[in-house]
Amino acid sequence: MEWEMAWGELDQIFGAYVRQETLENAAREMAENAETYPELRATFDNAIADGLQRAEAGDIRSCQSVENSGYYAKTPNEAANLIRELQALFSNECARRGVR
Repeated sequence: MEWEMAWGELDQIFGAYVRQETLENAAREMAENAETYPELRATFDNAIADGLQRAEAGDIRSCQSVENSGYYAKTPNEAANLIRELQALFSNECARRGVR
């Protein structure tokens, strides 16, 4: 159950924030929401970190999460690269805004 919940959160991040836009725009919007609702920072960080860990372990579900956004990931490694990029962009945007 906890495993599926974490995937659901990553699915929602890619589906609701990335949604065929750039990862930079998604990170900016996520940081804006985390600035307004500080509890979202941890939610975003945890979902992204968990998804990245599973993608790096080869879990094909990571491809499905990424594809919720319109991006395409043929392999878990490709998904991990996109998740890692979103993680870095989000972290940098939060730091720029002073969101902890």
